Amino acid sequence: ARRRLAKQLYIPLPCAAARRDMILKTLNPDGDGKVKHALTEKDLDVICEKTDGYSGSDLKNLVQEAARAPLRELFVKKKAKTGSEKEDGGGDVVDLTKAGEDEAQELREIRIDDIRKAAKQVRASVTRADIEFHEEWNKKHGALTADEVEDDGEW
Repeated sequence: ARRRLAKQLYIPLPCAAARRDMILKTLNPDGDGKVKHALTEKDLDVICEKTDGYSGSDLKNLVQEAARAPLRELFVKKKAKTGSEKEDGGGDVVDLTKAGEDEAQELREIRIDDIRKAAKQVRASVTRADIEFHEEWNKKHGALTADEVEDDGEW
């Protein structure tokens, strides 16, 4: 069985405007401004340009990876403060659950550098060949809208 749904639709990769919106929504999913970032409009333009070919899932992974950078820095900072490094090179677990309000404020904003570094780890999962394959498949097998179908009276 080739089909599981009544219609098979090709959904192209997001355009630059959609990528910008996805990035901003991933940074601030609740619209409450709790996720701090220092990304300017120019930074967002650069990110949108550099992420051409990224899927929505790729963008989410990119932003989530970038958001981990400030947390990693806080772990290193707390570890250095407590001196929890063991002689064998391993370290104790850093407990941030007891962090007070002041320590919670230590988590810095997400910056363009974090996105750039994350982009070295999170790359586009869709190739140009994939896109061409799916566009061709859509021409042969995809569902057409009523506007795309010409009624010539024939079957």
